[in-house]
Amino acid sequence: MSVMDKELKVFFGLGVLLIMIISSIGDIRSRDVFLWEILGCFGMSFAKVAVSIYGGNFDASDVLMSLMPGVFLLLLSFVSGQSVGYGDGLLILCAGPALGSGVAVMGMVAGVFACGLISGILLVLKKVGKKAKMPFVPFLTLGMGVMMLAQI
Repeated sequence: MSVMDKELKVFFGLGVLLIMIISSIGDIRSRDVFLWEILGCFGMSFAKVAVSIYGGNFDASDVLMSLMPGVFLLLLSFVSGQSVGYGDGLLILCAGPALGSGVAVMGMVAGVFACGLISGILLVLKKVGKKAKMPFVPFLTLGMGVMMLAQI
């Protein structure tokens, strides 16, 4: 990977991470993921794919793999009656190509782990009940951020 490729990867990744941080704040406050956040991530991903095609280093398999965490969350949302919201899945679906498959997949795994860990701790401390709802985007953002730092 050339220096320019790495710089573009970091640029688009940080752009998506910034949108996800803003989305995390909104998810904590109102439990909503807004359309402009989803479209912002889509725009960053579209731009990264376009730059990759123009630069001659487009990898279709990476783009397809980077969509899998979002597809998984959307299916989970459908199956669970929106225990995980559709907005969470759409945000990760649209952010995936900008982040790359490694960050998207491992970031989602890390986010799910962090959410489970914090939920378990809060349950043990009796701060929340079994039916408590927690915002999920902050955990996904944490996971994506950690995985981005691990790749830099």
